[in-house]
Amino acid sequence: MGVGVSAVAAPAPAVAEGQTYQLDIPAQSLGDALRSLGKATRQNVVFSGAAVRGKRSAAVKGTYRVREALDRMLINSGLSVELGRGGVYMVKPGLQVSAAIGQVPTSSASANDLPYDDGDEIIVTATRREQSAQDVPASVSAVSAKQLERLRARDAEDFALTVPGLSFTRQEGGRSAFVVRGIPSLGSAATTARYLDETPQSVDPRLFDIERVEVLRGPQGTLFGSSAMGGAIRTITRKPHLGDFEGRVEGAISTVDQGGDGFDANVALNVPISRDRLALRAVGYRERVPGFVDNYNVMHVPPEAPQLGSLIKKNIGSEDIEGGRLMARWQPDTDVTIDAAYYYQRTDRNGSGSEDGELGVGRFRQNRPAGERFLDELNQFNITANIDFGFASLVSSSSYATVDTAQRADVTNIAGSFLPIFSAIFAGGADTSSITPIELGADGETRRLTQEVRLVSDNSGTLLWLAGFFYQKDKAEGAQFQVAPGAGAIFGPLAPGNSLSHFQSSSRTEEISFFGELTYRLSDTLEATIGLRRYNLETSFRHDQRGLFAFAGTLESVIDGTQISAAAEESGFTYKALLSYKPTRNLLFYAQASSGYRPGGPNSFVPPTEIPTPQPQYESDKLWQYELGWKTSWLDDRLVFNGAVFHIDWTDIQTNILTGSGYSFVGNAGAAHSQGLELELQARPVRGLNLGASMTLIDAEFDSDFPTLQVEAGDPLPNIPEFTANVNAEYRFPVSASADLYVFGQYSRVGERGASANQPITLNPYDKVDARAGVAFGGWDASVFVRNLFNEKAIIGRFTNFAGERLTYLQPRTIGLVVKTDF
Repeated sequence: MGVGVSAVAAPAPAVAEGQTYQLDIPAQSLGDALRSLGKATRQNVVFSGAAVRGKRSAAVKGTYRVREALDRMLINSGLSVELGRGGVYMVKPGLQVSAAIGQVPTSSASANDLPYDDGDEIIVTATRREQSAQDVPASVSAVSAKQLERLRARDAEDFALTVPGLSFTRQEGGRSAFVVRGIPSLGSAATTARYLDETPQSVDPRLFDIERVEVLRGPQGTLFGSSAMGGAIRTITRKPHLGDFEGRVEGAISTVDQGGDGFDANVALNVPISRDRLALRAVGYRERVPGFVDNYNVMHVPPEAPQLGSLIKKNIGSEDIEGGRLMARWQPDTDVTIDAAYYYQRTDRNGSGSEDGELGVGRFRQNRPAGERFLDELNQFNITANIDFGFASLVSSSSYATVDTAQRADVTNIAGSFLPIFSAIFAGGADTSSITPIELGADGETRRLTQEVRLVSDNSGTLLWLAGFFYQKDKAEGAQFQVAPGAGAIFGPLAPGNSLSHFQSSSRTEEISFFGELTYRLSDTLEATIGLRRYNLETSFRHDQRGLFAFAGTLESVIDGTQISAAAEESGFTYKALLSYKPTRNLLFYAQASSGYRPGGPNSFVPPTEIPTPQPQYESDKLWQYELGWKTSWLDDRLVFNGAVFHIDWTDIQTNILTGSGYSFVGNAGAAHSQGLELELQARPVRGLNLGASMTLIDAEFDSDFPTLQVEAGDPLPNIPEFTANVNAEYRFPVSASADLYVFGQYSRVGERGASANQPITLNPYDKVDARAGVAFGGWDASVFVRNLFNEKAIIGRFTNFAGERLTYLQPRTIGLVVKTDF
């Protein structure tokens, strides 16, 4: 039987009993909580590993004596605490501490004694310090594991509508683009940073066995660097527990109205190897996300009145996803924690689930004779070390990741408009099954090395500080090609291997940054913070292209190809200034000014005959945000009301520009602003009832004309809803000594938004209703759920190219069953 000792060098008993401490200990396994308490207070807490195994502790946040903190941790545990010689706190079996401290229950704990509320505080690391979300003077929304489970969230789309200031649009190829505070990605690089634990990454992870998701609103350039202009989304996974053997198995099936069937299977297992020293956690999942768009051949009789032909394939847009994590935590000392992790995820989409809107042959239908497929695979390794020196904590995170992609897109209609010899579609009277399909393929590999080191002072004293170093190196290789069966027989050496074009590219990006923050406590209620980040980026690329569709003005450019290379370097600063005022434990007000940037770089090749002609290099775009915010809690923390108002000025906006022949390059398109109001509310009015609501108003417009894009001052930024709102509720109640019933529902409203920067097309607002009901009994949980209850046919993405208009839709009504068990 092991005995845990959480701290050393205990002070005199009299000091230990009377001294108070400011504590921020999240809900977690009881063994880990007791160790955290000893570490935070420098007191000795002794306990048996067997006694705490499988038990959980409530969160402890605020000012406590050690005895008071222990009493709260041991609620419903069947354990008690006793102060022994030398000021040692001994946790042992004894009189059970009930929810009313000091009262002894008359019977053992049952389902009726368990908490039904979301009262546990969520600890976040958005400021690179562990703090309660309500104590962070910034706009941070933390979506807890309980909330993710309640929403049946599998990816970021599933919780996005509950977070103020966060919106999304579905792109071609099935990916989603997330936008924070009205700052969309109009160019090739994202404006919202994505993090998996400590590592920046681009793949949307599946949300199983997740501790929380943090959404940081507003530019995060000081602590998170480039591409965090609008904000950042951080997915924090559950780490191994050193003292507990535990696990979860979960399975679900679902069906989509007018679409396919889906399923997911998930398992997580936590295994202590050496008690209180070493543990492993393994997570695996497999999922089928059903599609609902059908691919048809099309009859053009006459050309202006197309009709459906033969079916090519049903339920386009389905995804097969498999992946997992293997994590190890080693704690050789109470002040040293080392985490090692391997992440894997593979997503295989059977096509782009978008409708060909201009065909006029019905909703959820497309005409892609060549068929399509999109594949991406993530492999990521990370080692993170945390060392507590007492006066400061050192964090080192080292990551290496590869992302492999393979895409096959149908460009028959696009290519046919240039080379009608391939397509009878433009002559009229033919079914597209009789034409030659033309496929655009793109394969790529990105390798990324990331290293971050930061030293963070403890929370004592009047001056808090943070200093860090960041290094990242990306190498990317890619090939793009267009193939048409029979092209070689027609064009001979101009189309070797039936290839109409072949593009080969390689690029390298290297970033080195230094960053820091200083916080000065002007008084017990007033703090001032300044932050600075110095960055230096170097970018280079080489591009080799040849073939008929790579014509650059000469025959040699078709046969021998064209090679181009370029490089760019950029350096600069981002800034932050913050003033926060906390007159009471339940009230926090703050004012902040912060900046963000997105790096520039060299442009890809465009023939000199094209109009418009790009600059060799596009510049970085930058923004400044000004924000006033408040965080409040009332009625013994059973009512939380937070909000913020903000204004953002965005200059030299990076945007994709198309030439007359369809070549794309990045340019800088003037200035814009985004301003708005965000509100969120959480309430627990009675036991078992949890209520939530959020609302966002945003005005996002261009401030200057940009004739190349046909944009005028006052035009709205694309895909930004002017109004979004969400209300949700869950009620959980006991039906026996060992079983609970629960019901959940939510309503979301997304307002109208512009479809693109240069077209006066508005996407209609839409409403979405979701519901769930289930029963929890004896460690098992079974529930039924429905998404999009009223089967709203909402457009959530619109794109135009030479093939016409393509539309992506909200998934139709989906009904499913979930069963899971914890052990």
